[in-house]
Amino acid sequence: MDKLWTLAMKDLRLLLRDRAGLFFTVAFPLLYALFFGAVFSPGGEDEARRIPVRLVDLDGSPASRAFLDSLGARKGLECRVDSLAGAEAAVRRGRASAAIILPKGFGEATRKLLSGEAPQVELLADPARQAEGALLQGMLMELAFRRLQETFQRPALMLPQVRVWRDSLALAPGKDPTLQPLRRWTGELDLFLGHLARQDSLSAKAQTGNRLARPDFTPLRVVTRALRQVREGPQSAFEVSFPQGLVWGLISVAASFGLSLVVERKEGTLRRLRASPLRRRHILGGKALACALAVVAICLAMLLCGRPLGVQAERPLLLLALIPSAAAAFTGLMLLVSVLGRTERAAAGMGWSLMMVLAMAGGGMVPLMFMPDWMRTLSHASPVKWTILGFEGVLWRGFGWTELLPVCVVLLSFGALCALVGLKAFRWRDA
Repeated sequence: MDKLWTLAMKDLRLLLRDRAGLFFTVAFPLLYALFFGAVFSPGGEDEARRIPVRLVDLDGSPASRAFLDSLGARKGLECRVDSLAGAEAAVRRGRASAAIILPKGFGEATRKLLSGEAPQVELLADPARQAEGALLQGMLMELAFRRLQETFQRPALMLPQVRVWRDSLALAPGKDPTLQPLRRWTGELDLFLGHLARQDSLSAKAQTGNRLARPDFTPLRVVTRALRQVREGPQSAFEVSFPQGLVWGLISVAASFGLSLVVERKEGTLRRLRASPLRRRHILGGKALACALAVVAICLAMLLCGRPLGVQAERPLLLLALIPSAAAAFTGLMLLVSVLGRTERAAAGMGWSLMMVLAMAGGGMVPLMFMPDWMRTLSHASPVKWTILGFEGVLWRGFGWTELLPVCVVLLSFGALCALVGLKAFRWRDA
């Protein structure tokens, strides 16, 4: 028993001495739990997760402005009024989850709600954020029913609806025996609501109009239009999933090459290479070049495999800028991983910990919509977010050079920063 205890204590002391390994064993699970706890915690009103939405008013009526004002005051939404072209561009570039468009005639349809078709709202949805689109559709219907309820509870708002209904019945042709009682009833209801409006009071009698609705009555028709309908070319659901799968391949490449550099340093391979005429920059440059070529190969292989499934770039020349930028970002990340630990175990733990943090923060594991505002701001520092956005932009968002250039700049800057840190921290004396 003493021998077993002695061996166990030896292994525990080795674990305590390996600080990087100890971090991955003890601290990282805690950080992992804290991350998901922060993401899914309800939080307060100030920390509510808001969906970025663009609002477009093509009607310009008081009813449309009131409807958009109600949306702007809704908790959980980050609304911004925009033009139609600006809203479509914001959704296409990933800056907004959806655009809510009030077409011409919205106000007139609202005024004739009881006697005509329900007013129509167009929801321009980002297909990569279907969950947010469904939430918005539910919010729109809830808002429409609440406004309808307020209309029946406030005589001053109900009165124009009843008068439009009364006038339409008076002009209705034919000798239908049911029209005359309806005409008489709407006239009396007009007088009654007018009296209530003047008294500025509520009455349960005003709410009886709710029973006049047809069984299939709806106060609002939400027409959902997918973003991908604004451009031509093949359409495929794989266009949304392939960028995310591709990113995980790039993460694996960066981690594998970073760990291989640790193994070569530990086993003396780098020492033997230094004994040759090769210089240090040649040794690390060759490793970086191999990692970059592997990243490029994975990107091209994924695009070729996805081609039969409809995954095609609208403007293939954009890939000439995006793929090298992604290669630079993950090659720099590889160099950073290689200096996170002296042992293979420590480097593997710290490296994959860093990769998981970047994946989680960049929306590779948890959709950005579920994150608090501060976490979504933090996601700007993750190459995962920008790589996914770049490939989505080339494949189906309709990016041009103007939209793609900031993505490439961020990826190149991230790669340069990680490479600089990695090269400064690389210990040649250990090789």
